[in-house]
Order: sequence, then structure tokens, then C-alpha cells
Amino acid sequence: MVRDFLEGLPAESRASERYRAVRSFLKSYAGNQATLNAFGPMVKSRFSHTDGRKKQGTGTYILNSEWRPFSLTITKRECKIAAETVTALPSRAYRMSQGAVAQVFALCGSLLQHTID
Repeated sequence: MVRDFLEGLPAESRASERYRAVRSFLKSYAGNQATLNAFGPMVKSRFSHTDGRKKQGTGTYILNSEWRPFSLTITKRECKIAAETVTALPSRAYRMSQGAVAQVFALCGSLLQHTID
């Protein structure tokens, strides 16, 4: 499935080469359970399981079109007020927490170091 998807992309995107680089980076953390636990939910949420049994590794996975790398949370109070007044939920710009910023920088730094090595 991944190979078919990558081969369907334009050659100039070098998608297969980039996929292999990121896969190699993730495999380099195979012995670090804490890091894999941090990446796992993000990767799993990117795909939707369509049939078969997850635990047995059967079935098909497709890209989750509803996936977003970051999300905003809206309080129950805001939802209740919007429902009662029949108005749209308040919109606001996404702002990363300091912890999320630190995690992104750490990940990017690790990926860069892996590609240099």
C-alpha cells in the first residue's frame, strides 16, 4: 500500500527516498520505548483501519482525511453557549504550548542529526 502510494507521486518529489530516510530515522529508535510511545499515537491517527482485526495485523489501512497534526480544544462551556445561542463556536488562532514547541525542535534536531550521520 505504501509503495503503491509513493510510486503514484511525481518523480521530482523523491517521495520514496524521503520515506526511506524517515523510516530509517524511526527505526533508529527501535530500542527506545519511550520515544516510540511518543510517536506511535501520531502515526496511528494518520491512518484509519477499514476491516479485519487490528491485533492480528489483518485488514486495510487508508489515509485518515480528518487527521490534523494539531488541534484546538474548546471548553464545554463554549460549546454550550454556542448551542444555546445558535452561533458558531469561537475561532481562534492555534498557539503551540511551550512543551509542544520543545518537542518539535527536539524531533527536528534528532532527524537532522540522523541525516548528517
